[in-house]
Amino acid sequence: DNAIDILILPPHCSHVLQPLDVSIFSPLKKALTAETDKVTSLDPGRQSRVEWTEAYIRAREKAITQANIQSGWKATGLWPLSPIQVFDKIKQSQQALPPQPQEQVSHPLDLSLLNSSPPDGTELRIANALLHSELDKKQPLLSPAKRYTKRMTYALETAQSENALLRKRLADAELLLQARKQRKKGKRIALKGKFVFSTQEVLEIAKQAELEAAQKKPNKNAKQRAKDILFEEVEKEALETISSDSDSDCIIVAATRSS
Repeated sequence: DNAIDILILPPHCSHVLQPLDVSIFSPLKKALTAETDKVTSLDPGRQSRVEWTEAYIRAREKAITQANIQSGWKATGLWPLSPIQVFDKIKQSQQALPPQPQEQVSHPLDLSLLNSSPPDGTELRIANALLHSELDKKQPLLSPAKRYTKRMTYALETAQSENALLRKRLADAELLLQARKQRKKGKRIALKGKFVFSTQEVLEIAKQAELEAAQKKPNKNAKQRAKDILFEEVEKEALETISSDSDSDCIIVAATRSS
């Protein structure tokens, strides 16, 4: 009664009847994204409606062109009309059957380096032995062996990067530990926290610190230790001589003035 005719279309023909989805709307989406990115790169805040509308107008002028519209209709064969091109695409879509799942044969090399990170040592040795046996054969490498070789090179690069980072951290830790050890021993630590000294006290503290350091190093040469002790005694006697000489000089000056 309403003069409605039912048209049954073959499956997978929407891309033929709607050619502008690819030739127009896809370029429009890309152009609009490029225009909005220009605004957001300058101001990451919320974009206003006016700015979005202006960006859409610019994108529309770039995407919706006569050349893009005609190319979409021409590619589907609707304009200019090309029935052969339309029917060829429909036949191809009908004849295309889903591929049958192929049974994948498991290979020992496929499992290595995938079950654990880092890989298990036993599994890695077995896989390497299999790879060596494949290399010894006078035949082209199978796909599992090729994939395993690629994984091995990637794993080697990763291990080298990790080792470099670990060596750097170890060197930094050793430097820090060495600096802390130096601050915990020696004459400066023995004198730390004390502000008033006599010459004799300083010499005794320094001598005690050096003796303790020498005891911690049993491999030190005995002659060197004797030289160090002799040098300390000479230094001590020199300081005492200077102190006594200064006192005698003062007495002589006083006697001269009294006369």
